[in-house]
Amino acid sequence: MAETGIGRVIRKSDRDIKMRDLYVKIDDGKEQNLKFPSEVEITLTTGAHTIYATNRMYTRRLEFEVETGGDSGITFEVANTTRGCGGALFALGFGPYQCELRRLDT
Repeated sequence: MAETGIGRVIRKSDRDIKMRDLYVKIDDGKEQNLKFPSEVEITLTTGAHTIYATNRMYTRRLEFEVETGGDSGITFEVANTTRGCGGALFALGFGPYQCELRRLDT
């Protein structure tokens, strides 16, 4: 039986615009919608994996490894954030925003 770990994805950043959907999946797994604020845990086997995050306009991906006998938990943060002068436009109900994905050091 393969060893497993937990992949945790959170959407709670102070920089998040707190609206618009964000979808995440790991490898070819089920896509899950994270509304603000929320989090999801996904069971992972040892080996190489790829996490994808998308808001349907922008997609980000990170490759990572779950090591045998290593830390059994990996945490990622996703967010929809404004860029440039987008904050002012977003206050009016429109404007550019992007998807962010990063691994958190735990």
